Amino acid sequence: MIVSKYGFADVLSLDHVGLDPSRIAAQVVTGVGFIGAGNILVRNQNIVGLTTAADIWMTAAIGMVIGSGMYELGMYGSVMTLLVLEVFHQLTFRLMNKNYHLQLTLVNGNTVSMLDWFKQQK
Repeated sequence: MIVSKYGFADVLSLDHVGLDPSRIAAQVVTGVGFIGAGNILVRNQNIVGLTTAADIWMTAAIGMVIGSGMYELGMYGSVMTLLVLEVFHQLTFRLMNKNYHLQLTLVNGNTVSMLDWFKQQK
């Protein structure tokens, strides 16, 4: 509530602004949130589209920042967003694409002790 009341005082004091930008920003956040929520899906107990929804929301935020005349902050936000997305993409790619191959050969062995060993390896 405080942000919507006092957060845009510097923009409202400008002569060429004759409206309340906080109302526009609130509607942009609502609309983009609705669009982003449509991208989030659950498939086979996996959540997909969460990063896309966050990207859409961040793009709208950067657009509002640049639209309000804060070009440096918009450029900084754009660069930081791209940097974070690339770092997490590389991190996810390296962590999720590890394949392990386990070959177990049991020759006249004690299957009970092998099962106990597997239970301990959780």
